[in-house]
Amino acid sequence: MVKIRALPLLLALTALACAFPAMADSRSGPISTLQWYWNDGNWSSAQSQILTPGTDITFSASFSAVDLPAGLNWLHYRVKNGAGKTSVPQHLTFYRPDRQTPDPVSRLEYFAGNDPGLGQATQIDLVDGTDVQQAFQINMGEGGIGFRNVGVRVQNSAGLWSQLHWTLLLRPGFPNVADISSINWYFTGSGANEASTTVSAGITPGQNPTVNEAIPLTQLVQGQAYLMHLSVISTRGKHSQEYIHPFTVNWIPQNVEGSVAGQLFTLSWDAIYGATGYKVLAGTTPGSYTLLGATPNTWWQETAINAKFFRVVAVRN
Repeated sequence: MVKIRALPLLLALTALACAFPAMADSRSGPISTLQWYWNDGNWSSAQSQILTPGTDITFSASFSAVDLPAGLNWLHYRVKNGAGKTSVPQHLTFYRPDRQTPDPVSRLEYFAGNDPGLGQATQIDLVDGTDVQQAFQINMGEGGIGFRNVGVRVQNSAGLWSQLHWTLLLRPGFPNVADISSINWYFTGSGANEASTTVSAGITPGQNPTVNEAIPLTQLVQGQAYLMHLSVISTRGKHSQEYIHPFTVNWIPQNVEGSVAGQLFTLSWDAIYGATGYKVLAGTTPGSYTLLGATPNTWWQETAINAKFFRVVAVRN
């Protein structure tokens, strides 16, 4: 998704603001005056502005451009010190458009690669305006992994085109959905690394690559920040680019407690923000867990018969 801000093709120019370094010889006295003229004038007809005297000055000045002709205009300027010594003249170029009220932008076009010519690229109609923001998707086309040059330009209601804006986009190397055979992830951060946290989930080629099971977080610590590294592998053994997602662990149920009243055993825990339910697992030894069931509550009850080790997993649909 690319968001382009289309500005008016022609900008009204009524005043210019410039910042100048002071370059006069200050050994004969502090710099005190700015002089300037436009285009084909000369210093005998130059205008001037009194400055606060100093030997090292940075100042700004505004110049009216109302009476300038359309097109390129030259501003010639220099500074002068109290002894009448002047700096080497400097020159700035300004463009004054021939329209003071810009026509609204009405259309956008873009292309990837070679420019097909004005009006020949992929077209997107815009709501007319002089300051338009438009989001659109760009088809990167077929071909190998790599960068693509994408050109974008806009047209106003008078039929005039803007200059071409280039942007560089990357065509990533993710395998086709029909080719994906597994999703792989691991965590890095406090106490976690690739070797100790790598998990792989098989995917049937041709189906959307989604995993809806709870991700094991046994190596992670509640409240700590981590990075999740996610990638997919194709049936040909090709790896995709790695997607890295930062997150903070708040997904481990806290204050898991059990109590017995008669023959009824109750297991309870604190709610997890964002969870839509919880899975309860149990086993006769740590690590040998089997699923007892799922509940939307923050408690689980069963008849107290044999001693068990419990595990609670928060899930989100």
